[in-house]
Amino acid sequence: MKSPAFQFYPGDWLSSMSVTMMTPAQEGAYIRLICYDWSNDGIPDDDDSLASLSRMGEGWLKGGSTTIKKCFIPHPTKSGFLTNFRLQTEREKQDVWREKSAIGGKKSAEARKQKALERSQGSLKGGSNLVQPNGNSSSSSSSSSSTSIREREKSALALSSPTPKTKTDPSPPTRPPAKSEFHDRMPSDAANDFDALFAQINGMHPTWKKRPHPTHIEMETAANNAKALFAIEAADWDSLRAFYAIATFPPEWEEKAKGGPFWRPESRSRFIEGIADILGHHDRWQALKRKGGATA
Repeated sequence: MKSPAFQFYPGDWLSSMSVTMMTPAQEGAYIRLICYDWSNDGIPDDDDSLASLSRMGEGWLKGGSTTIKKCFIPHPTKSGFLTNFRLQTEREKQDVWREKSAIGGKKSAEARKQKALERSQGSLKGGSNLVQPNGNSSSSSSSSSSTSIREREKSALALSSPTPKTKTDPSPPTRPPAKSEFHDRMPSDAANDFDALFAQINGMHPTWKKRPHPTHIEMETAANNAKALFAIEAADWDSLRAFYAIATFPPEWEEKAKGGPFWRPESRSRFIEGIADILGHHDRWQALKRKGGATA
C-alpha cells in the first residue's frame, strides 16, 4: 500500500542551503520533482523526461538541472531512477510503521479469537449429563432421579459462574537493532563502530544524552548516511559542538544574501538525516567567523 502523503517541514525547507541557492524557477521545479518522486517511487534519470516533469523545458537542458539534481541520489532498488534521500528515508519509515501496525492488528485479532474460544469451552463444560434409568425397579429409578438432580444442580452452578480469564504473557520488549543488520551498508574503510559514532552525536545536544541508545530508525538512517557521518574527524566533531553551543549569531551573518538562518535541528534523528546540510551551515559559519574575526 502506497502512502498518499509525506511529512514536510517548512523550517527545514526555508533554511536549507540547497534550496536557498536555487532560483524561483528551480525551486518550483524541485518541489514538482519531489511530488513525482513520492507518487511514483522515484523519477527517471533522464534529462528529457525531467525537463518535462519539472516544467523547466529548455531551462533544464541549459544548466538548470545542475543545482536540482544534486538533491537526488540513485534509487536503491530501481535502476535508471533517482530519488530524494529524505523522501526515501520517510518512505522506509512509513513501511516499517505499516508492518508493525499489521502485526499488532493480527495479534489483537488472535487474542479476541482465543478469548471467544475460551468462553465457548467454558459453556460446553457446564452442560448437563442426564443419567438414563436402568430397568424398572424403584431403587434404580430413585437413584437415577437423584443423580439427575445433582447433575442439573452442577450444570446450573457452572453456567452461573463467570468463566475465568486466562492471563496472557505480555509481549516481550522490542529487541534493539543488531549492529550487524547495517554493516553491509557501511563504507569499507569505516570503523563500523556505532557506539563511538552515537557517543559523538549525543555530545552535540544535552537532551540527546538522556536517551543514549539509538532507535531502529536512527540506526537505519545512520547506515544510509554512513559515508558522511564516518568521514567526520574528531576535530570536526569539536567544531560542530561549538557551532551547536552558540546561543545567537550576528544578525548580518544570517541575512538571506549570505545563506539565511543557520540550521541546527533539535531532534537527533533529524541531525542524522540532515548531516550534509548541517555541515554546509557549519562550514558557512566557519568561513564568516574567519572573515569577520568575531568570536561567535
